Amino acid sequence: MAIANDIKAVIAGSPFAKEAVVTWKGNPLTAVFSDYYIDAQGMESSVPHLIVADSNVSGIAHGDAVTVDGTAYTVRGLEPNGFGLTLVILELDA
Repeated sequence: MAIANDIKAVIAGSPFAKEAVVTWKGNPLTAVFSDYYIDAQGMESSVPHLIVADSNVSGIAHGDAVTVDGTAYTVRGLEPNGFGLTLVILELDA
């Protein structure tokens, strides 16, 4: 299955994810964005993150600036899944 189809499947399978306009290092890329709410042991938070094709973010690093639908974020974590997709954990810029 092509990576683009994998990303579309993630969007279709989740009420919490959407395709987003993402810019990294001045380049647009296709990604799934999610910022769902969690309540873990009494601590409320959201977890903004992207799911992207590895080939689209070769060289991405902690601390990189990313813009999602016009909102600025900083990369805080990278979790490649070994199947061509990477979960990019984001932090909202203040």
